[in-house]
Amino acid sequence: MSNFSLDTLANFTAENIPNEKIVVVIQESSLGSILGNISVFISAFLLSCGGCLAIILNYTRRSNCERVKCLGSECTRDNLEISED
Repeated sequence: MSNFSLDTLANFTAENIPNEKIVVVIQESSLGSILGNISVFISAFLLSCGGCLAIILNYTRRSNCERVKCLGSECTRDNLEISED
């Protein structure tokens, strides 16, 4: 396959263009793809941790315990009248 410059290709007419295939290879940036995958993973992980923390805090808020121990922390509280809705 011959190498053509843009000037050479511009001078060709429809009659004298050779029957060679021109292959254009577009390579995706591998670093950008890796960073994109890592950022999606980190975002999903942080959202999952936030959801788990919200469930735990909601459960402890609705509990009737005076002394609450959770995730290494402990507190003593007055019971509140919270409906189950």
